[in-house]
Amino acid sequence: MSADAILRQASEPQESELPKPVPVNERAAADWADAVSFMEKHAEVVSLKGSDDARLNALTRVFICEGATSGDRHRLLYSAARNLAEFGCPPALAHALLTPPGLDSGLSPSHVRRQIDCGLNDGGPHSG
Repeated sequence: MSADAILRQASEPQESELPKPVPVNERAAADWADAVSFMEKHAEVVSLKGSDDARLNALTRVFICEGATSGDRHRLLYSAARNLAEFGCPPALAHALLTPPGLDSGLSPSHVRRQIDCGLNDGGPHSG
């Protein structure tokens, strides 16, 4: 259609039918409700944590994303685990986040596990 034809057609109201409503997809509605519930709980947890002094420090972010070099890898892995412990991070999550960059940095699985466990134990909310 040309622009002139569109303008002529748009100059007067046209009869048309309303589209038929789409039936509710029960699975999509349940997934949406679950997502809303999750986000509400997450927002509540974040607001509770907001009063703490815990901050994800830059070294933790860098370690998770890039790992570390030979001279720093034990120290930085321990430090990242301790930083996560300040948030009350569950051990399973800390291990899931920190094990891959620890292994990629050249540490053995047993050293990775030990550094994470030590950092979590030394940095948790009930330590010291």
